Parts: sequence; C-alpha cells; structure tokens
Amino acid sequence: MNYHIYLQVAFLPSIPDTGPIRRWPSYKSIISFGDSLADTGNLVTLIQPKLPPSALPPYGQTGRFSDGRLVIDFIAENFGLPFVPPYFGAARNEHLKSSLILTGEIGGNDFNHAFIQGIRPDVVRRLVPDVINVISSAILELIKFGGVTVLVPGNFPIGCLPIHLTRFQTSNEQDYDSSGCLTWLNEFSESYNGMLIEELNRIQRLHPSANIVYADYYQAAIPFLRSPRQSETAYCLISKADLDGLRTIRRLEIPCS
Repeated sequence: MNYHIYLQVAFLPSIPDTGPIRRWPSYKSIISFGDSLADTGNLVTLIQPKLPPSALPPYGQTGRFSDGRLVIDFIAENFGLPFVPPYFGAARNEHLKSSLILTGEIGGNDFNHAFIQGIRPDVVRRLVPDVINVISSAILELIKFGGVTVLVPGNFPIGCLPIHLTRFQTSNEQDYDSSGCLTWLNEFSESYNGMLIEELNRIQRLHPSANIVYADYYQAAIPFLRSPRQSETAYCLISKADLDGLRTIRRLEIPCS
C-alpha cells in the first residue's frame, strides 16, 4: 500500500494514491528519526552540561525546538498515542513492527545551510541524490529489521522562510510568487520532493508488504502563507520589528497574546 499524506495544522487521515480509502492500522508507539522538527528532548540530554537552544527561552520547557508542539506531537495525538518521549533517558522497548516510524524531515538543514553560506544553487542541487540515498538506505534498513509503516516527510517551501527572504531579498518582483515567496527556492523544494517521491515509489515496489508513506509538508505549509490571519499563533513570537522587510508577513498586524 502506498499513501500520500497532506498535513494541515493537525494530522489528517491518509489518502491512498489509488483505490478506496483504507483505515490506518493500530499502532502501539511512534519511533521518530529526525532533527529539530522531531526532537522531543534528546539534544538536551546528549550535550549536557551545555545548553542547546531548545533548553533556553522561548523554549526550554520540554526540550523541543518550539514553545508548543511539534509535528510529531500532532501525529501522536491523531493516533491516540502519548507524546513521543526522547529516546535517550526513556525506556527503549519499542517494537518496529507495531510502530509508526517517522524519518525526518531529513535534508532541510543541509540545503538551508548551504544556501545561506552562498553556495550556488547548481552546487546545492548536487547534494539532493546523496540526501535521498541516505533516506532510502535508512528506510531499507528499517524494513530489514521489521519495520512495516514508514512515514517520510518532504521539504517545506523554503522560499517562504524569513531567513531566506532576508538573505536573498531583491527588488525584482518577478523573483517572487503571489504569496511573496522566492520562486527559485520553492522550485528547488518541489524538485527535491518530486525526486524523493520517485524513490519512495521504487522502495514500495520492492517491498509491497510495507507501507511507505509520503508526508507532504510543502502543501501543508501553504495555508499558513496564504491565510496568515487564520493561524495567528504561528507568528506570535515574531516581533513587529522582525516583520519589517519580510515580504510574506510584513503586513501582518496580529498582537501576541
């Protein structure tokens, strides 16, 4: 079975590419591999006595890189499972076969850091096959050890990220889409996501008894950009000064609570 998942604020039910809608299996736990989008407190434990950003304000309450919940928390809530505890310092008795395995989002930091450092887009694109190969190898290894359902997120529309809008700000209106995002960076994400989906389809054909699930983080982020007033809390920690010059949210005038 191959699923294509669309996420919007909360985790919505899966929609198969073809055929009738199927119910999700019953999972006993979630096993998550990833970075700051999925870490519920591991980094705080691993680098003691140093304090990572996730241990400092405005974070610091749960070890998450967020003042609230992460995507993984909404996924757990949707399946009626407790929030995922950090692996280090917690009981390690999860079983792959009965768990929903989340891999990522992986690769985003590699691409973002490269762009911010001024590396040419054509050079960054050469990283894509390597990133996808790493993800693919991890999935195959998980299946080998008994994993059945693997949820693999794609990349966000990075052309909408404030850090890139600031770093690559230009007066050329043609470089931006209707939402005020940098077109060339979003096209990079779209290309990467397309290649990732192709690889996931290949793995699914090799292992038809497994459930390889693509989570569309790209489309999930679009409603926040097109209707920011419908998602006030997404921007609450951004001060008005920070909004100046950021094209997608500079006209947002929502007070923080």
